[in-house]
Amino acid sequence: MDLKIKYEELWELILKLPAKQLARLKEDLAGLSERGKVSPEKNNFQKFLLQGPVMTQEQDDQFEENRKYVNEWMKR
Repeated sequence: MDLKIKYEELWELILKLPAKQLARLKEDLAGLSERGKVSPEKNNFQKFLLQGPVMTQEQDDQFEENRKYVNEWMKR
């Protein structure tokens, strides 16, 4: 069965659930993962992000310094 519902619509419905049903939904979703119905493997986008470049310590220090200047500028 192919259900055609947008994620946003589904999310809105979930937010309307009472607390007991939210707890049950959480348990059911965890059960799906445990039974292997939801793959714990990383998807392509996660793999892409993990293979991306990383900052050197020098670049990180410069980034933090720039962030301080921007935050000060925004307070004015």
